Amino acid sequence: MNELLQVGDRVVFQVDPERRRWSGDYADIPDGTVGVVCGFDDGVIYRPRVQSFGRETGAYYRRGGSRIWLPDGRIVSGEHNINMVDREEERRRDAAMRSVSGVLVIPEIRLGDLPPTLFWEQDKVSVQMLGENILETMTVGRIDYGNMYKRRMDGSPWPFYDLNYATGGSTAAEESWITLIERGNLWKLHHNEPLKFANLKEEADFFSEIGEVEEVRNPANELYSWRKNEVVEAIKTGLAHGFFVTDELFGVGHYVSAKRFKNEELGARVAKATLEGLGVTV
Repeated sequence: MNELLQVGDRVVFQVDPERRRWSGDYADIPDGTVGVVCGFDDGVIYRPRVQSFGRETGAYYRRGGSRIWLPDGRIVSGEHNINMVDREEERRRDAAMRSVSGVLVIPEIRLGDLPPTLFWEQDKVSVQMLGENILETMTVGRIDYGNMYKRRMDGSPWPFYDLNYATGGSTAAEESWITLIERGNLWKLHHNEPLKFANLKEEADFFSEIGEVEEVRNPANELYSWRKNEVVEAIKTGLAHGFFVTDELFGVGHYVSAKRFKNEELGARVAKATLEGLGVTV
């Protein structure tokens, strides 16, 4: 809803009953209360170099939650508890902001590149936690760019690096605790250095994580869902290179999606290995 609103729009509150039970924020704002949009809690989001789903990495402006002025002079958050009074205009704006496939396209403005950091995602590092003598060899996972300059209560730097243990699990660390052992493939890719992979799976996973893969529609239904026999046939005919299988909500089944790599040579190797793994001959 926030994406559809403009300053000056009249909105009406319709608060979820469950929200009323556990939150006192809207206790004295009855359903049907009308207010006026007076602003937004705008912010900056960061799209990292990995798992950015094909979007260009960097810092982006994005509109936040709406602020609503009430007739009694209070200013409150709108969140998901409001609708426009002019429902016809609301529907018009909603339709105008949807893609051909019906997905709501949330406006964003790219402000610039990611802030510079000493370490990048996938770098191999050694870490000495504060007050410990043990050095851990770890891999840089997520970087919390938005909190790089945040301080804890004692004034110490915020641990904005999320580091992965070789045996599984992760922990947060300050930059001063970390020493570089070896640059990862992500840094090498951006600095035109040769990439190194242990096997085809590691190579395919890397290029999937940086968005060099596209999901393929099933021509049988024009959706992104497939049956196993359908996706195998798509790989045999060259429509797809591989597939993902994920559990659906509440454990009711599996969701199969087909993928195609932008690098055709890599895609051909993945397709060959996938069919061989399934015992399928072409």
